[in-house]
Amino acid sequence: MLHEEVNEDFAPVTGLKINFSKSTLVPMHVPKNRLQRVVRILQCQKGSFPQVYLGLPLSNVKLNLAAFTPLISKVDRRLAGWQSALLNHQGRLVLINSALDGLATYMMQAVALPPGVIAAIDKKRRAFLWAGTDKTSGSKCLVRWEVAQKPKVEGGLGVRDLATQNACLLLKLLHRLHHPEESAWAAWARQHTDLSTLEGANDGNHWDGLKSLLPAYRCITKVVIGDGASTTFWWDSWTEGTTLALKFPCLLSHCTQPNVSVREVCIRGLATILVPRLSPQACSEKAEVEAIIASINLQQQPDERSSKFTCTANRLDTGSIYRVSTHSGQVSMIDNFVWKSRAPPRVRFFGWLLLHERIQCRANLHNKHVLDDDICELCGQSAETCDHLIFQCTVARSFWNHLGWRDLPIPPVNRLWELPRPAEVPSKLFSTMILLCCWQVWNHRHDVVFRQQQPCLRRLLATAKEACRLWSCRLKVEDRWIVDKWCVMFVMN
Repeated sequence: MLHEEVNEDFAPVTGLKINFSKSTLVPMHVPKNRLQRVVRILQCQKGSFPQVYLGLPLSNVKLNLAAFTPLISKVDRRLAGWQSALLNHQGRLVLINSALDGLATYMMQAVALPPGVIAAIDKKRRAFLWAGTDKTSGSKCLVRWEVAQKPKVEGGLGVRDLATQNACLLLKLLHRLHHPEESAWAAWARQHTDLSTLEGANDGNHWDGLKSLLPAYRCITKVVIGDGASTTFWWDSWTEGTTLALKFPCLLSHCTQPNVSVREVCIRGLATILVPRLSPQACSEKAEVEAIIASINLQQQPDERSSKFTCTANRLDTGSIYRVSTHSGQVSMIDNFVWKSRAPPRVRFFGWLLLHERIQCRANLHNKHVLDDDICELCGQSAETCDHLIFQCTVARSFWNHLGWRDLPIPPVNRLWELPRPAEVPSKLFSTMILLCCWQVWNHRHDVVFRQQQPCLRRLLATAKEACRLWSCRLKVEDRWIVDKWCVMFVMN
């Protein structure tokens, strides 16, 4: 009877009809004899955890790596659908950041990915970037993955760090607990949880993962005290400046209940959470803390928690949090020289590799045991390092001398932005011209090595001049006079 009543009520309300033959019953704490009876009544399949619901793995125990196999398979299918062999490194980088990383974003908003899953996805992203395949060897990875994951402003490629992004996205769940609004999950969790510590009836690996993010969430939020129940006395920022834990570390070391709330301290008193005997420094700090407690006026309304990382509708801006989390404070000249130039994307990626001395010159290939020697094939005199190939080889040196660098000091390629500017070269878009010249020297070397052409300064200047005309389309109309200046320099008398 109950089964029929539920079916009759559900259909008109939702416009859907339950098909029990396609449904699955997943029991939790149901006796075996009762389970068999329910299955017989509903006439559906009996399942077990883990289950997939709305694309997310659900389980009553810690999820193993096998539960995330569909996510890794989805990455494989996406990679197989791209013509990666026809893409250069910059094109693959764009696809990784725009499409491939988005596959995991939905799941990372709700579940903490195990390190093994992140390592498996990183392995596929790394192979796709450097080789265009789903697997690759270390010799084909031109730059360490840790360097590629750095922000561009710090000299990296800006490939997302999935572990950090996962943590930033999960912070949204903690923020929703303090700002439930219309979230049924947050409203239910608040009834069974102490918001100050997340201790309570809720249990499980997922909840433990949220608890581990509490210190990070406290760092990005401030609290205006209401009833004081959801704010920790020591760890939350509810006073002017920083937390009491940082202001009074000596007194904290004498505390027996470090996770106590502001409300409990105000009601019970500070002495109840301290050891009986205090050091002189702790006594001094205690007097200051008691003065702070005396200024607190508990209210009826809940504590109000805010963050400078919130956007519209009091939602947490995880993008801003990720940028702050991954930025070390160091700024690399590579960002301004390469990524803010007007060179084509492919050339900018080449410039980035060049500044890291990771282009496929013979010296680098010899170090990887790909070649038996590292002698330059153009001049046959010296090892073909990045500096030799771009500046020191016979044709390359003649090329730079022709452009006006005959009497100017030449820096190493890993500090290419220090290259002095000849008087006849316009200062505007100077980095773009340098990348154009380095790119043409590199292509000229390819013509000699792979197309069996002879080294020729005249041909190198002519191809550089032709590239200037093509690159002019990338410049603003008011800046195209600069290209005319460059073209004059590439004319051989």
